[in-house]
Amino acid sequence: MYFIELLLTKECNYNCSYCTTNKPSTGQIEVDLKYLKYVLDCLPDETGVELSGGEIGLINNIDDVFKIVYDHPKIKHIIALSNGLVRVKGIDWINKIEYWEHLIYKIVDKEIIKFYPLEIKEEYKNIVITTESTTNSLIKNWDYFEGLEMFKPHFFYKLMNHKSDNSINNYIDNLFKLFTRLGNKYFISMLLTTKLKNYLNYERDTCIRFSPNPFVDFTTKELGHCAININQSSKWDFNKENLNKLINGEFYQPFEYCRTCHSFDYGLNRNELNNRSYNR
Repeated sequence: MYFIELLLTKECNYNCSYCTTNKPSTGQIEVDLKYLKYVLDCLPDETGVELSGGEIGLINNIDDVFKIVYDHPKIKHIIALSNGLVRVKGIDWINKIEYWEHLIYKIVDKEIIKFYPLEIKEEYKNIVITTESTTNSLIKNWDYFEGLEMFKPHFFYKLMNHKSDNSINNYIDNLFKLFTRLGNKYFISMLLTTKLKNYLNYERDTCIRFSPNPFVDFTTKELGHCAININQSSKWDFNKENLNKLINGEFYQPFEYCRTCHSFDYGLNRNELNNRSYNR
């Protein structure tokens, strides 16, 4: 099953330090439904999609978007990602799909700080971003949070770099402890790249030619290679020809990859990233 993220908006009602798709909300967000249908028609059969942003709960015609995606014959699976606003608004179709909720803003010592005063529900996938405060608090109070079932399968701990000049090197040892205990080999390999300064060429080569995080930017109408960092990703005009090239790994030659891949070089700060050029 092919999977692609539909980046429906870059606007959000919050400004998290680790997020690069959080433009201030205008309150006037409308997805171009004709363009949405065109994108869906270009996708392979049995595609899985993620409806994301920004914050999808801000989209005025989000119900129409959902119905079009849900009813499309090529769509086999749907994930929707929200900071909890779709639940605040009482949108009921989240019970028909896989709903990922980034309700937890951060954890400070034993206090779980949320965007909204909503109950954390086991039936949803709960995303926790491993900021410095959250990571250190989890390690310090492991037994306490284990008792709260914070490490059950319905929680997903996500590694994201700070978009300012702060580096995860400040707390990388606790990140190792956290993801080792969680058994997340993917994030451990990314952390090893940072700590040992060892570029994992094979993993990079596989990623750059067959991205696990492709996306369609509905704001610019572009096809993006890597949703881990929207701003730094390679992008092309969205059309069926370019989509097929991306699916078949035809945009790059073997071991032609971005040597400053943001998702692997987490030790680099923002200024270093901006001053380096890509090897495309």
